[in-house]
Amino acid sequence: MVFLYNFSVSVYFFLVKLFSLRVLKARLLSQGLVETRKKLSQFEGFVNGQKVVWMHVSSLGEFEQGRPLLEAIRAQYPSYKIVLTFFSPSGYEIRKNFQGADLVLYLLPDTRSNARYFLNKINPTVAIFVKYEFWYHHLRQLKQNNVPTYLISGIFRPNQVFFRFYGAWYKSWLHMFTHLYVQNTSSLQLLQDSGIGHASVAPDTRFDRVYSIANTPRDIRIASEFSATGFVIVAGSTWPPDEQLIINEVNNSTANTKYIIAPHEIQESHIAAITSRLRVPYLRYSQAANETLADKRVLIIDNIGMLSALYKYGQVAYIGGGFGKGIHNILEAAVYGVPVLFGPKGEYNHLVEKLATDAAFREKAAKTSGNYVSENTGGTNIILDALGLQ
Repeated sequence: MVFLYNFSVSVYFFLVKLFSLRVLKARLLSQGLVETRKKLSQFEGFVNGQKVVWMHVSSLGEFEQGRPLLEAIRAQYPSYKIVLTFFSPSGYEIRKNFQGADLVLYLLPDTRSNARYFLNKINPTVAIFVKYEFWYHHLRQLKQNNVPTYLISGIFRPNQVFFRFYGAWYKSWLHMFTHLYVQNTSSLQLLQDSGIGHASVAPDTRFDRVYSIANTPRDIRIASEFSATGFVIVAGSTWPPDEQLIINEVNNSTANTKYIIAPHEIQESHIAAITSRLRVPYLRYSQAANETLADKRVLIIDNIGMLSALYKYGQVAYIGGGFGKGIHNILEAAVYGVPVLFGPKGEYNHLVEKLATDAAFREKAAKTSGNYVSENTGGTNIILDALGLQ
């Protein structure tokens, strides 16, 4: 099994190099791994005796899950250095300059020699893997080095390789962790039924992340002025099927429904495709500084980075991706105590009308959203206390 695993890792990274001339993500990963090796070869280590926390994430979503824990470690244990590694270019390229870590790198291909080299260089005091990240040689080397190793925000399902009839070797990986923190009781039960006793439930740390954002609000003047009148729906991370649904509603609605639309893709061609179908007054955020906003029905956000702060300006949130791309983070909206809608099931126009006209219905839905977040915070502190940092 180890031979087959090593062979598959070698083939994967050979293909990364092969396709790096044609595929952007492959090129970014290939170049990033070269840069990582360069950084590590020049890295002389932290001050002797320095305590180090290493967190590994796959991509941006997992980073957002791990971020509350990193920020809590930084705030409560400032003497610790933090090393953050990514597997995917889509996460690394966006967060490679993250100020909450002392060193941000790609994870080297999971071979025995790479794991030894990497761990000897950073010499972690504790290691943290987020959600679905399992790398045999790195886990094995951590175990041999007696480094406490944790999985956080884990989710386990019966169809995963650990629980297949041929999965005994893969299940042995789970025994290399000091403790597994999972998001729900079904994951915990599955682990316990499989003989994995060193596990417990801790709420998804993303709840703590969005709660922190909501309690340190960012004011966006243009959004505030736009939403001062009318019933506002904030549509976040939308894709074309979501946008068609919204455009049909706003074009045909007789109510004073207004939309803040933050598309998932913001290239010019996509923004133009949205505006060309609108038959109501609209405005792009980048062109709104000196414009009158009161008479506009749609505000299109043609930048990135402000979506989580926009939801507070709506009476309802619509989360894009439900028609096939995968629903974006609903917690960013729910934390503000607003009703949350997403596709593909449900009569959208009917729900919008009911939420706009039925205050009791809207208040009940809003309370449900707010309670869902507030009742699931605290995962970060549970994990932080268990790490035993000093």
